[in-house]
Amino acid sequence: MNPNFWIVFRREVRVRVRNKLFLIATLGTPLLLVAVMTIPALVSSQTETESYEIIVVDPTGRILPELQKAQEPSMRFAAATQPVEALKRSLVDQKGKAVLVLADDLSRSNFHAVFHSSQAPSLKFERTLAKKLDRILHEQRLLDAGLNLETVRAAEVNVDLTTRKITREGDEAASSAWGFILGYGMGFISFMMVFIYGGLLMKGVMEEKTNRIVEVMVSSVRPFDLMLGKVLGIAAVGLIQFAIWVGLIGLLLVVGGAILGLSGAELAAAQADGPTPEQQEMAAQIAAGLGQFKPALIGWFLFYFLGGYLLYGCLFAAVGASIDQEADAGPLTTIISIPAYIPILLIGAVMNNPDGPLAVWLSVLPFSSSTIMMARMALVDVPVWQVALSALLLAGSIVGSVGVAARIYRVGLLMYGKKLTFGELARWVRAS
Repeated sequence: MNPNFWIVFRREVRVRVRNKLFLIATLGTPLLLVAVMTIPALVSSQTETESYEIIVVDPTGRILPELQKAQEPSMRFAAATQPVEALKRSLVDQKGKAVLVLADDLSRSNFHAVFHSSQAPSLKFERTLAKKLDRILHEQRLLDAGLNLETVRAAEVNVDLTTRKITREGDEAASSAWGFILGYGMGFISFMMVFIYGGLLMKGVMEEKTNRIVEVMVSSVRPFDLMLGKVLGIAAVGLIQFAIWVGLIGLLLVVGGAILGLSGAELAAAQADGPTPEQQEMAAQIAAGLGQFKPALIGWFLFYFLGGYLLYGCLFAAVGASIDQEADAGPLTTIISIPAYIPILLIGAVMNNPDGPLAVWLSVLPFSSSTIMMARMALVDVPVWQVALSALLLAGSIVGSVGVAARIYRVGLLMYGKKLTFGELARWVRAS
C-alpha cells in the first residue's frame, strides 16, 4: 500500500474515535439496549397490580362458586344482592369495584359476559378474567355431558417437544426459535452497520469537499489512496465500535443479572432445595440457544460486514464526492439502497425456509449475501460450495465497486456547481 494511504487511514480512525459523538454513541448504545430490555421488566415487577371487588350476577348459580375458588388478591368475587341496574349505578366514581353479569344459558356456543366498572381494566386483567371464565365453562360443559372431571384432567398432557440436530460429531441442541432470533438479529445488524457507516462516509467526503479541505489533500495524495483510506478507516472504526459494544453488552447483562437476580435468602434456598422446574426449563432453553451460537459465526459476521460495507461504502464515497450538498444525494443513495433493502423485506421468507431456492440465491448474490448468508448460517449448516461461491462473487463485486467508485471519486472530487445527472456519472466512469 502507498504510504499516503496509511496516513489517511490513521487520520480517519484517530479523528473519529476521539470524537465525542463516537464516545457517546459507543457507550450509550449498550446502556440504552440493556435499559430497554430490563427496565420494563423491573418496573412491571415493582408496580402494584390493579385489584377489583367483583359483584357477580350469575343466573345459573354454577359459575360464581368456581370463580370464588379461583379468586386471588387482585380479583375477588361476591354474589349480587341487588338488581343489576342498582349495582351499575353504585359503581359511579367507585374505583376497584365492578359488576360481572353472566348469561343464563351455559349451552350457548358464544357465552356472553359483561364487565361493568367506572374505569376500563387493563388488558392483562381482562385476559386473566376471560381465562378463568373459559376454564370454568369448559369444565361445567364436561359435567353436563356426563364426564368425570378428574378423569378428563388426568388425560390432559403437556407436550414438551425438544429438537435435536444430528451431526457427524453426534447430536446437539437445535431450537428453531433461538435460531430464528439469532439469524434475523445477525442479518439485520449486518445491514444496519453497512448503511450507518456508509452514510457516515458519504457525509464526511461531502463535508471535506464543501469546505475545500480536499483540494489541499489531493495535492499530495492520489484520489484513489484518499478514497480507499477513508473507506477502510471508517470500516476499522466500525469494527472497534462493534467490539466495544459486544464487550459492554456482555458485561452489563452479567452485572444486571446479578443485581436483579435472587436475593441472598432466595439464593440460599435455591442452593438447598435445588432449582425449580421453571428455572431448569429456562436454563435448558438458554443453554440450547447458546449452543447454537458457533464461534465461527463471529468470523463470518466480520467478513460479510466488511464485504457488504466495501461493496456499498465505496459507492457512498463516490456519491459524497459527486455532490455539493446533502439534499442532492437523494436519488443516488436511493438507487444504491434499493438492492440492499430487498433482502430485509424477504428475510422472513428466508428464515421460514433457509434451504429453499429463494434463500440460496439471495445468500449467493453479492447485493444481498451480507445479510441473508448470515441469517442462514445462524439457522442451518450452509453447504461449503454455497459459502465459497457467495464469498467469491462478493469479492469480485467489491473489486468492480472500487473501480467504478474510484473513477467517479477522482473526477467528482474537484467538480463544483455542476448539476449532476446519471449521464454525467456514466461519462466519468468511462473516462480513462
